[in-house]
Amino acid sequence: MFLLAVVNVKIRYLEEKTNLKKDKIKEILDGLGLPCEFSEEDIKIEVTPNRPDCYLVQGIIRAIENFVGKKNKKYVSKKSDYELFVKENVKDVRPYIAMCVVKNVNIDEEELLGLIDAQEKMHETFGRKRKKIAIGLHNLDVITFPLIYEAVKEYKFVPLESQEEMTIKEILETHPKGVEYKHLVKEGKYPLIYEKNSGKVLSFPPIINEDRTKLGKNTKNILIDVTGTHKESVENALNILACSLVDIGGEIYQVKIGKEIYPKLEYKKEKIDLKKINALVGFEMKKKEVEESLEKMGYFIKNAIEIPPYRGDIISYIDIIEDVLIGYGYEKIEPNIPNFFTVGKYSKRSVLEREIREILNGIGFLEIVTPVLSKDKKGLEVLNPCNEEYGYIKRDFFESFLKVLMDNKTGGLPQKIYEIGVCYENKEEQKRVVFSIMDNKVDFNNIRGVVQVLFEELGRELKINNCILESFEKGRGGEIIENGGKIGVVGEISKKVLEEHGINFNVVYCEVEI
Repeated sequence: MFLLAVVNVKIRYLEEKTNLKKDKIKEILDGLGLPCEFSEEDIKIEVTPNRPDCYLVQGIIRAIENFVGKKNKKYVSKKSDYELFVKENVKDVRPYIAMCVVKNVNIDEEELLGLIDAQEKMHETFGRKRKKIAIGLHNLDVITFPLIYEAVKEYKFVPLESQEEMTIKEILETHPKGVEYKHLVKEGKYPLIYEKNSGKVLSFPPIINEDRTKLGKNTKNILIDVTGTHKESVENALNILACSLVDIGGEIYQVKIGKEIYPKLEYKKEKIDLKKINALVGFEMKKKEVEESLEKMGYFIKNAIEIPPYRGDIISYIDIIEDVLIGYGYEKIEPNIPNFFTVGKYSKRSVLEREIREILNGIGFLEIVTPVLSKDKKGLEVLNPCNEEYGYIKRDFFESFLKVLMDNKTGGLPQKIYEIGVCYENKEEQKRVVFSIMDNKVDFNNIRGVVQVLFEELGRELKINNCILESFEKGRGGEIIENGGKIGVVGEISKKVLEEHGINFNVVYCEVEI
């Protein structure tokens, strides 16, 4: 699932802020990789995860202004006495927190609604539905520092959009946000931000804020807190929000958290490696062209490339080169024919896969393709998954095949399916062929016969050692051995496993490394 957000902006507002007509705005946004379309009053802008700063309208305006040559702004923070104390017991619950204050924000009602909308978009997209990051926006004028962040067993406060005090347990059971996000907290270990001296609550992340700290149309001074499970994402989200509030008149003030000071508005520096850039873009660019292209993308150029703090998506030099091309303009690049000649041919693996397909198709099997990702936590974990529910690369095809058979059990018999695909076992990639038969009368001998035919046609010798295997009927399964080593399993799936998956027919199964 590709995480994409649609930002709605009033055409009139965007024209006023940029001093550009809507057709020019559309041209620039399309060039920036932010496709858009107009309705009568609004412009809908599609924002992908490579530009999270553009989830906010201020980020979009900044990107447009940079692109047309407006001088880039340096973002700085001021020292303050604001401090947050983090208790040890929260570090195994929701370990990371960052915070800052932005004063004198000149925000109108439309911008306030846009800010709250952007907050939710950040939650839903790279925030992974508040699991990875959750953002709190508060009216600073009703808050007294210092603050405490700790895990509590129970507490009482008035949640957002409520009038009565509720316990955390009541919030999780009855409040709409509590019911929706209660799976993100552990019972009796609830993260809480509150005032040290008064005990007044600011936030119960990632669930709900306290009602007294909510923003209003007259709010000028804002406290931002970001909590989460991934340190860099927490810090990046804080930078994006803080810089956007500066763009509407705000001034950033630091908050001390333990030994660290937030926000971290460092401008990361990289050298201009013209040789590397030209090697990858495929044509000769002059240093001045590279510098001008990057300045159009919001970078500072002063003896080096300085990456703005709101661009947490810049991870490697490849990302910088991509921005060089966007700033330069893809439409200016002239396509050319490569000055070398090659002849393509199938790899040995591709030849083998074609042979396997021909054999299995010839004996009546139908090829399927199942997802590489799964919910199985025993698989290889994906560090930054697009979908938190499918955050693991599957270690085998067993559950995938059972699901296909379960979903198609009314589609007639026999059902003979196969797949050639990749899985990861013990952190190593393995290419496997998997095939299965579902029918009223099918047993171990049937699937063993298919295995023998397949490998005889491939000119390979193997043997099947009968043994007791999990998920197979006792005595009706075996390991496939080639050159003295195990390369797969074959057998008759047990009635118990089939009943658990709602399958009332016999199923035989083989999975073998190729």
